[in-house]
Amino acid sequence: MNQIKPDSKIPFAEIHQGLPVLLEYRSDTDAWQSSPAPDQDPPQCVSPEDGIVYLNAVSWSNESIIVCAGPENKEPTSLQKTFPEGSDVDANCCFHVYGHGNAVVVRWTKISGGESARAKIVLGAELWVMGSKGREWELASRAPAEMVEKIKPYEAVIGCLEDRKGVVRLILMSRWKEWWDMTWLSNDRADGKWRWVPVADFGAKRLDMAGITLASSFPSPWLPTSGPRHVAN
Repeated sequence: MNQIKPDSKIPFAEIHQGLPVLLEYRSDTDAWQSSPAPDQDPPQCVSPEDGIVYLNAVSWSNESIIVCAGPENKEPTSLQKTFPEGSDVDANCCFHVYGHGNAVVVRWTKISGGESARAKIVLGAELWVMGSKGREWELASRAPAEMVEKIKPYEAVIGCLEDRKGVVRLILMSRWKEWWDMTWLSNDRADGKWRWVPVADFGAKRLDMAGITLASSFPSPWLPTSGPRHVAN
């Protein structure tokens, strides 16, 4: 189990009174610190930088607010991101997973009839990045159809997304009736290829779960060795 270092700071992004804020827990003082994260024009955190952590504060329909947090000598800022017109990414056909300045749009459709009336099947998975166009997400890659077809039908799903050392990792934890299943996909930025990561069938049944996490090391020296967290709505 990872231990929090004595001088670590753990950041969270939230919306408080309608404005994005950065919340930080400081282990050296055992106290919380709150800092406003204003949206600046032109945007100050467009593409990922070394030492900067990108936290999703809130998302709805085709928009989201990203809080950019870094070392103490850099004030936090925020950026409102939108998907391009015509990208068709609303909740009636998709759910979104955010993490590390990226977004994965998972497209689905309902299974009609019988006992499966509440179930959905995945039609596609798209990786969107912050890019260089300011306030618009940019489509980077689509998972191959033959890989998407392996994803089992589900009634409920949560997701987690990580970008580390040039590899974007997407994990989906889905439920079908009383059973849970895990899907792990990765996209390597170097060659652009998607990979299916085999996950052992752990046979989880009647599991109450509010979220999942990936445990890894942040590249920034001001954060502890703990993983990102995200729940897909």
